[in-house]
Amino acid sequence: MKDQPINSTPEQIQTPTTKATRHTKVRFDVNQAEAFRQGLDCPKPTAIIELNPQAIDQESRNLIANRLVGMDILELHLGADGEREQLPSHKTRGHSRIKTKLPTFEALMTAIRENEAKLQAEMAQIKKAKSTAAPVESQPGKPQRPTK
Repeated sequence: MKDQPINSTPEQIQTPTTKATRHTKVRFDVNQAEAFRQGLDCPKPTAIIELNPQAIDQESRNLIANRLVGMDILELHLGADGEREQLPSHKTRGHSRIKTKLPTFEALMTAIRENEAKLQAEMAQIKKAKSTAAPVESQPGKPQRPTK
């Protein structure tokens, strides 16, 4: 590359062109009433934002990735065993996107962290209930079920 003269203007200095960076688009639901209360116009109940994974810390990326199906960020629920986190089945209509108060990344992370805290509390409660459960007494003619 040829050296630029000292008195050159910025228009004369050629910079390499870069491709436009594409980011991951994610979709979630927004509580329109809450956005309205806070003075924010939110004409649609669904928000789509672009995220640059490299600009997000690892913990937040993991929380998002655990809930990401396609471009939708879904709420996590406990599995039938009460110990495993799982997304609702795609075959059921019961899956729901996570709902935020505002259509922003900060509000999205707040809603995700609230969902995570709720899951952790439910799992701890189930674990505590299992550890303090009394053994099942056998009835005449019926075998006793083992306790976990």
